Amino acid sequence: MRHEFRLAGGLREGSYWRSAALPGVVAGGGGGGAGKGAIVHYAGQRQAQARQDCGGGATISSAQALLERLGKRLDEPVSWEHKRRLIEVLVAGVRVDTVEDCGVKQNKITVTYRFSQPDQPQPLVLPQSYSAGTVVRIPTEPQTVGDHIRRRRLALKLLQWEVAGQIGVDKTSVFNWEANTSSPEIRYMPAIIRFLGYNPLPPANGLGGRLVRQRTTLGLSQKEAARRIGVDPGTLGKWERGEREPTGKLAARAERFLAAGSAAAARTA
Repeated sequence: MRHEFRLAGGLREGSYWRSAALPGVVAGGGGGGAGKGAIVHYAGQRQAQARQDCGGGATISSAQALLERLGKRLDEPVSWEHKRRLIEVLVAGVRVDTVEDCGVKQNKITVTYRFSQPDQPQPLVLPQSYSAGTVVRIPTEPQTVGDHIRRRRLALKLLQWEVAGQIGVDKTSVFNWEANTSSPEIRYMPAIIRFLGYNPLPPANGLGGRLVRQRTTLGLSQKEAARRIGVDPGTLGKWERGEREPTGKLAARAERFLAAGSAAAARTA
């Protein structure tokens, strides 16, 4: 959903433009040193950005002149007329979009600034986006198991306690995983994979890495995996760390563990 607004004529005190066109700058009434300083500082930043992007010139002359006049009035209240004129000079329009990502709808406000009079040809426009309200963090490129859980939960429009019930933990655990303040214990990985519908663990290289990934996928401790393979935990630990390679019958056992684990993980998913 998109709503577009463009400046045409004056602005009335209390209008939408007063609060949305320059967020945090021209909202509020009357004068005050802090408000006036914010106006000049904010517009000055835009002016400096325009000079950097286009090399300066006539495109910012009108804004510069207005800022100079405003600078001389810092010891006086800034009238609504000056605020209105500042917006008309600097703002070309406002676009409000409703964007959806991973099932979450959020509002994005794009303010297009210009540094010329409305009737001047080819004004410099500088779009700047703002988020309206509370921003929901969406892991578009998950880096951790917690990121995968959060993205899947948001896509399914589930609450954290509902996901916790499916995995078999409490709500606090899911909260900490999504915030990346803690990682899931290995024993919960099978349930997490069932919830996600895929394995979030990155591919592994080498026999040691494959063994670690496989037993993590199955939710097995090193001791439990060693028992399945038929070796002691110390031997499996050396294989996983790459300190020793299995040979002969032990190598065959390790490969059977990997193959059987892959089949079991596929059935679980």
